Amino acid sequence: MFKLKNVIKNYQSDNKIITAMDVFELVINKGKFISLVGPSGSGKFTFLNIISIAVRR
Repeated sequence: MFKLKNVIKNYQSDNKIITAMDVFELVINKGKFISLVGPSGSGKFTFLNIISIAVRR
């Protein structure tokens, strides 16, 4: 099982803080597959980067 909980991702642009993800939870059971779909700029790559950091820990 793979589980992410309480993930928050913020960016700073000029003097503004932009929240990309907030209080996100994901559970993927062993042997299951998921797919990410969405328009360009919707955060798919950011989400995959967060997953890759979590897997390395």
